[in-house]
Parts: sequence; structure tokens; C-alpha cells
Amino acid sequence: MYSYIYTKSVKVFFFRILYFTVPALFLSFFIAHVYTIIELLWTFSIVLESVAIVPQLLMLSRTSKDKSIISHYLFALGSYKALYILNWIYCYNESNFYDPIVVFAGIVETIITFCGYFSIFIEPKAKSGPIRVVVTDAAGQLAYSLIFKIANGEVFGTQQQVILHLIDEPSAMEVLEGVCMEIDDLALPLVQGYVKTTKLEVAFKNVDAAFLLGTMPNNESKEKKDFLSSNVNTFKLLGEALDKFASKDVKVLVVGNPANTNALICSLNAPSIPKENFTAMTRLDQNRAQSAIAIYLGLCVSNIKNVTIWGNQSSTQFPDVFNASVQSCDSSTSVYDVIKDTQWLEDDFMKVNNPIEFG
Repeated sequence: MYSYIYTKSVKVFFFRILYFTVPALFLSFFIAHVYTIIELLWTFSIVLESVAIVPQLLMLSRTSKDKSIISHYLFALGSYKALYILNWIYCYNESNFYDPIVVFAGIVETIITFCGYFSIFIEPKAKSGPIRVVVTDAAGQLAYSLIFKIANGEVFGTQQQVILHLIDEPSAMEVLEGVCMEIDDLALPLVQGYVKTTKLEVAFKNVDAAFLLGTMPNNESKEKKDFLSSNVNTFKLLGEALDKFASKDVKVLVVGNPANTNALICSLNAPSIPKENFTAMTRLDQNRAQSAIAIYLGLCVSNIKNVTIWGNQSSTQFPDVFNASVQSCDSSTSVYDVIKDTQWLEDDFMKVNNPIEFG
């Protein structure tokens, strides 16, 4: 298995080299001073050197952990290339000589190096001022864990200030009051304030992000149709509140099952908000499918990418590996090509990933 992945990695590596060598070779034919073997090879080497930093930048962005050392290295490398420009100016002034090929290639390489530096190490600034974040069912256990992750910067970044909008039923206000007291006790610097309410128009007013956690409990005494009908009503109201009161660029995460259906209902009732701003959290089911493939292949779960889940969390949910891949180093191979056992994928794998309905 590992020898197969290694072989694929080597093949992919050499194939990707062609991305730079072939265009550089063709460009050399167009810009060479004279068409001799030595001149063409010299021109090719200059052009290739100007773009050879790109694979290194990609590798650094994926593998670097100590960014302080890497940033110093890239800044020094870019400065070293930039000093060439001063040398060319000096040579031109002293001897009226310059080589346009060398100058062009050097400028390209300098620009690529500094662009790579900024793209890897300069983090985007947080939104000026605090963002408003609404959490529904805010007195529940799930919200209890989530609220403090939002408040300490784990969700939106350690530079982003937040104003929390916490909403729940009137019967849960006493518990929610305790949550707010804990927020006060922690005195987290990112929290610029909070709003606790039972009213949708207050909770969703000008919010930039929404975490929709609560659904009607699916207890055994209720019929499935009653469970779905109640959630339709709930997420219809939430969607209308988003449409009427929230920022038009609000990002919405729906957690309560059936998450996909609830997200769709919410989106349909908020027509002024882009559909791509709604996300249903079915990560548990995706993780289950991803882990099953990793265990079967004897690999780390991080090697399995692009597993897709279709449908709600129920007996009809479908884990899809059509676009899934096994990755190692720079290689990416289809799950079907690696497993080569369609019987397992179509039978045992489906059984492993058959979740408890509305679990």
C-alpha cells in the first residue's frame, strides 16, 4: 500500500516539474538573443530560476510550523534578489550595459518571493470593530461549550472582538443568566458586550454570524412527521428573522438535526441572504465515513480527503467517495483506485456509515 503511494508521489512530483520547465523552455526560444545551443540553455536557466521559488513557497505554506524562522528566510531571500536590481542600475550607469533577459527574470523572481512572503505570513486583519454573533438555544449544553470558544477567539480569531446575542425560551432565562455571569467572571477581552433575550428581532438585529443550535427534541412519543413539522416551523421563523434583521452578509451554521433540511428551510425563508452563506453541520457523519476508509487502508485519517455526505442523518443517508482521494506527500489518488474493492465500498462501508436515525 505504502509503496504504491510512494510510486504515485514520485510520478506526480516529476509531472509537476513540467509545469515550470516546459513553459520556461518555450519562453527561452522567444527571448533568446541568438539561437545557439549555449545561448538557449543560458536563457532557459535564467527563466527557470526566476520561477523555481514557486514550488518551495507552496511547500513552505503546507509544511512550515516555525513561521518566525521561515519568514526571516523568505525576507532575506527577497532582499537578496532585490539587491540585484541595484547592481543592474550601477552597471548601467558605469558601463552603459544591461541584459534585458536577466533584468526581467530578476524582477519576476523578486516579485514572486515577496508575494509568497505576504501570502503565507501576513494574516488578514480582523474586521474593524466587533462582530455580532447570535447563538440560539443559548442556555443548552451545546451552546455552553460554543459560547466560550467564540468569546476566547477560537472561532473568529484572537484579534476579532465580538458582541454575543444569546436567545432562548423564557423558561431558560434563569440558566442563561448564569451563562452571562460566567462571561462576566472570565472578563475575556474580546467580548465587547452581550445581549440576552427571548425576542427574535433583538437577537438577530445586525448579526454577522448565526449559530442555530436548537431543534425540537425527537423523543419516542412523537411521530416523525410531528418532529419534522415542528422543526419546519422553528426554522421558518429563524429564516424570516435572518432575512429581516440580520446583516445581508451573515454567515449561518445550522447544527440541529435534520441539519440539511433545517438549513434549506432557513435559507428559503431568507431570500435576501446568499444561499452559499448557509451551512449544515453534518461533520460527524463525514468524519465517520472518512475514518472507516482510513482504518480499512491502515492510514491516518488526515490522508483521506473530499468524502461527501448526502442527505440528513438517517437510514437513507449516503456517504459518497466518488470524488474522495488518498493523499500522501504530493500525490492524490482516487479512493476507488487504492481500495480496488467495490464490494466493500458498496456493502460493508455503507453499513458502517448507516447512522442512527436523527441521532
